[in-house]
Amino acid sequence: MLVVATQWLKITMSDQAQLRIRSKSCVAISLITLLLLTSFVRPFFSSQSSISYTRFLKYILYVTTILLGGMYVWRRLVLDIEGSFNYDIKPELPFSKNDVNHHHDEVVIERTTMIRPRALFKSWKILVLSFLCLVVVGYVRMHSRAKNTFIGWFDTFCFTVIGFGAFLVFTLLVIDFVLIVFFCWKVVLSSLFRTCQVKETEYSLHLNTFLDDVVNNIGTPQKLFCLLKKNSDDLIKPVWKAAVVVATTIMVILYSLNCAHNVLKVTHYQIPVKTLPPALENFKIVQVCDFHIGPWLWREHVEKVVSKVNELQPDIIVIVGDLVDLTMDKVAEAIDPLKKIRANKGVFFVGGNHDYYLNDVDRLYSTLEGMGIKVLKNQNVKICQDNRVDNSCLILAGTEDISQGKSLNYHHSSRHSFSLSQTMKGVDTSKPVILLTHQPLAAHKTALSEFKVDLILSGHTHGGQFFPVSLIVYICVPYFQGLYHLKEGTYLYVSNGVGFWGIPMRLMAPPEVAVLSLVPHTLS
Repeated sequence: MLVVATQWLKITMSDQAQLRIRSKSCVAISLITLLLLTSFVRPFFSSQSSISYTRFLKYILYVTTILLGGMYVWRRLVLDIEGSFNYDIKPELPFSKNDVNHHHDEVVIERTTMIRPRALFKSWKILVLSFLCLVVVGYVRMHSRAKNTFIGWFDTFCFTVIGFGAFLVFTLLVIDFVLIVFFCWKVVLSSLFRTCQVKETEYSLHLNTFLDDVVNNIGTPQKLFCLLKKNSDDLIKPVWKAAVVVATTIMVILYSLNCAHNVLKVTHYQIPVKTLPPALENFKIVQVCDFHIGPWLWREHVEKVVSKVNELQPDIIVIVGDLVDLTMDKVAEAIDPLKKIRANKGVFFVGGNHDYYLNDVDRLYSTLEGMGIKVLKNQNVKICQDNRVDNSCLILAGTEDISQGKSLNYHHSSRHSFSLSQTMKGVDTSKPVILLTHQPLAAHKTALSEFKVDLILSGHTHGGQFFPVSLIVYICVPYFQGLYHLKEGTYLYVSNGVGFWGIPMRLMAPPEVAVLSLVPHTLS
């Protein structure tokens, strides 16, 4: 590992521009492979050494990946702002005396101004590397700190910058894609002009020259890229392109920060239930999840959610996991406003993977029970509009989380293992059945099981939280966001959640409080 780290630093600081990205990409791929191998064989190690080793590799991979992103931003944005590269058609200089005869007559497109990495570029790389190391330190230590500490604020700042960089890279890629499309359209147009033998004009001559350049360099990607860059710069000046990218990113980031902290959307859905008794028609369920109270969100956020939920006057309130990101001795004061949450038939909670991470889930459960919130631990309860009438009841079941924070912590009690069979034990299937389970993966398993469930409520995905990161989330989960019809008579709702984790922003996935009203199947 020391050898790999040394080579990585050497490559990062190298002045050999033609090797830099390729070499660092090889290092990143090697680390990914090593991480996957470690994950595969970790059951053969002891628990603690496996966890530490895997986490260390993840941090190295994390830093390497974002360092590569930082280099891309520099080379695609800063150099564009400076306008450092100019392109022209000129004879290629021979590489050596022996190659004079072979290269003398070749015509290629090359940079007329070659700028070697300067001290400023090296300083930028050192700054990015130092910054990312501090991010990792902040992430490691944040779980031992409460809100409003230097580490907490610094960690929030770091994740904000990471979100800024992610969208910056995405915007650059979009603009590059548009310019490539324009380049391809120009090639097609040039071909049409030549095929149709259009009358020679200054523009048609320009297109003919352009097409000749493309044809002559079609077998050399690097030269073709230079031609693409030259035409892109003719279309829009590099400094203007950089200005558009930066201005767009700043506006989007400000909007996303405001959305994550000040927006709380209320969404309404009608859920058709075949076996719904008349007494339960328009039975109102309010779902909230993914508070992530801890390093980034605190008491005031809980108070805002409680106030909004109470205004809706629901029959029941369900909190579907990921309530806290700190141990109870640090976060108890922040979740205290949950005492004021009210529903006609009660408030219910199931744990999420983050609730297990710090081995303090038992204290969390007892704290919530003390607030009058019923915690469902692979259990089910019967809820009736009228306790004297059995035909006015439904079954509410809740599971433990399917992963229980296993990626960071293996030392959880078997009492908290996910068990769908135990959860559904003794359920009267003639009544409507609603299942609470934090992760959509568990909902998928439920849909494939023999158990009859009318409605499953999940969270976990945050609706992707922040575009373009949401594209990765979309690929990784079976159900992403919103209402799904899993099979005949079974619906799933995956909520965006009311908080955020990591990047303190939301884009194209606003925080939400979901209001789900049960209606007869014929009225859906």
